[in-house]
Amino acid sequence: YTLFSPVLSDTKIVMWMQPAYIIIQGIVFKIFGYSFEIARMVSWVFYLLAIFTFYKILQRYFQKKLTYISLMVFLVPAGLAIGNVARMDSAILFLYCLGIYFLLEKKYILVLSLFVFGFLVHFNIVYFGFVFLVALIFDYFNDKHLFNNFKVSHYDYVLLFSSILFAVAYCVFIYFNLADFQNDMAFQFARKLNRQPFYESFKNVSIIFIVMSFGVYFFIKKERNSLIFTASALSLFILFSNGQEMWYQFFLTLSATFLFIIAANRFNKINFKRVFAVCWVLIYLVLMGSDFSGMRPVVTKKEYIDHDTKEQILKEIKSLKKETNLKSLTLYINRGNNLLFYNLLKNEDITIVHFLPEKIEKNRDIDIAIYIYRENDLKWLKRDEKMLNYKLAKIVSTKNGEVKVYKNHSRVDV
Repeated sequence: YTLFSPVLSDTKIVMWMQPAYIIIQGIVFKIFGYSFEIARMVSWVFYLLAIFTFYKILQRYFQKKLTYISLMVFLVPAGLAIGNVARMDSAILFLYCLGIYFLLEKKYILVLSLFVFGFLVHFNIVYFGFVFLVALIFDYFNDKHLFNNFKVSHYDYVLLFSSILFAVAYCVFIYFNLADFQNDMAFQFARKLNRQPFYESFKNVSIIFIVMSFGVYFFIKKERNSLIFTASALSLFILFSNGQEMWYQFFLTLSATFLFIIAANRFNKINFKRVFAVCWVLIYLVLMGSDFSGMRPVVTKKEYIDHDTKEQILKEIKSLKKETNLKSLTLYINRGNNLLFYNLLKNEDITIVHFLPEKIEKNRDIDIAIYIYRENDLKWLKRDEKMLNYKLAKIVSTKNGEVKVYKNHSRVDV
């Protein structure tokens, strides 16, 4: 994934992801050996820690029945996917929940330590910074002597110093590998900036405005816990609408859960009309689902690529191999779709390759390039189609039942 990975690159250091999670995973591999199951177990550990932290938050500050109902959010498919994939999303989820817990406890030094360390796990921790800032502003307005009164243990300072030390070490590492870092970050941000900005969606803007209105209300009424939960819901929603990938689906669900908790916890405090208004916002979020920012729903009634289309593509690949009398072929299949064909092609002397972003433009060894897109895909997903050269043909499928083959820049529809 990052740093020293000869599998990905034997000529440069790969720095498109932050190192902390990868280092933790590497330590686990050193102890227990390497396997995909162990990689997923690391994610599961962080996911379970997130569940436990969320439980402690609800147990301490909210009704008991509400606690158990709200914990069911971690059983939705999008949440279980986070725990079952060897990525750092479960670690970010855990740090997010832990940060909220420390904020509710007013342990600012621990929150700051966690925030600094979070940048070594994933840049998405920046969204938690909004919640941190909202809590600090609220506490300062309601206690001008806040920073003179709160108690801090020596352990808090040790953790803060350690986090800063690790962050400085990483910055020094970046400095000595600046060209590699700039190259990888240029790709990452180019990919993200090509997406539809979240603020161009009326749905996104309307939800943000409504949730911010609740936040202002809780700020004026000096309801600190509700304000922190509202800020958390807002930041998670923006994280989701900016992310626009299936990994972020659960953050939308968790955002809606925070709003549900606030509404359900206030049945004895406010009249039915206000509870109904808050619940309506929740229903709106859930019903609109992942339609925000043009993101394709994680669960859909239509297959992304159906069996017949897949077989059609396979038929064309084998036909091209037969026409050229080549003993083997090298294929490029875009953005993870290679998993759909791997088992079917591995016995055909056909190699499926994946390139680092900076190598995709320079490579000249591809026989066939295959691109699979669908109507709801985002425009940045088509970026590599214009970059990659191919020797024999390009196969493109933009909808089920349609496969187009381009041989020497002439198209043959099948």
